[in-house]
Amino acid sequence: MSPTIAQTAAAKATVPSDSTQSRWSGHRASVDIIAIQTPEIDSASDPNNQRLAPFGDRIEYVVADLGQPLPIDGTADAILSTATFHWVPDHDALFKNLAAVLRPGGRLVAQCGGYGNIESVKRALATIGDGWLGPAHYETPMATVRRLDAAGFVDIECWLTDEPTRFEPGEPFETFLRTVILGPNLERLPAGERDAFVREVADRMPEPLIDYVRLNITARRSGEAGR
Repeated sequence: MSPTIAQTAAAKATVPSDSTQSRWSGHRASVDIIAIQTPEIDSASDPNNQRLAPFGDRIEYVVADLGQPLPIDGTADAILSTATFHWVPDHDALFKNLAAVLRPGGRLVAQCGGYGNIESVKRALATIGDGWLGPAHYETPMATVRRLDAAGFVDIECWLTDEPTRFEPGEPFETFLRTVILGPNLERLPAGERDAFVREVADRMPEPLIDYVRLNITARRSGEAGR
């Protein structure tokens, strides 16, 4: 059986898996996994990879950029991704690169940030400092369907899901903003200015709520297995 490519969980364009074991544990005996990682991640020490330890030598770590051709031998039966694609600047290249390593008939199942994601955070950011909104971009279902079709996928379904998430005000909300949402923004600031920046973003938001919007993607590589 061909391996499964798993690039799940997100801080950059390709990051280690945080949920692959739970999704695939029922198939441990027959599934090999390729976990695509960014160069910044140390696969040996990253705590997320402890979840993949039960797979032993059935998992392979590959350092790669989803915006470039993937350094994978052969083809995969399935690709599973969550919270990753919105970090890839070029989605035309993204889906072409995935199609190139997916066997005919193979499945792509993914979820990432979609159009309108964290809009309240972006409105606050636009009024602070130089107004930089961060590197992520959030696509519409229609644009994604067009790109998947052009890359050679069929049976395409893309839709948005609203998942607003509320927090306790004050430090709990600011901690979440600091560690999950505002990382790229804070990297551009001196260390001494970061806490004040996070607090200002939180203060300018109407309530301690992150208005998540998920883009859900399912598709199949065109062609039939064995052809």
